[in-house]
Amino acid sequence: MGRSRDAGSLLELTLLTAVLSWSLHQSSWYSWRHRHCRC
Repeated sequence: MGRSRDAGSLLELTLLTAVLSWSLHQSSWYSWRHRHCRC
């Protein structure tokens, strides 16, 4: 029971990390494009 709970929290942590890195990548890409394109 504890093992499945650990697996669930690990999956949640991985998903959270993925979303966080994706949003960070998106914001940095938008700022880079805005800086170079000026549009």
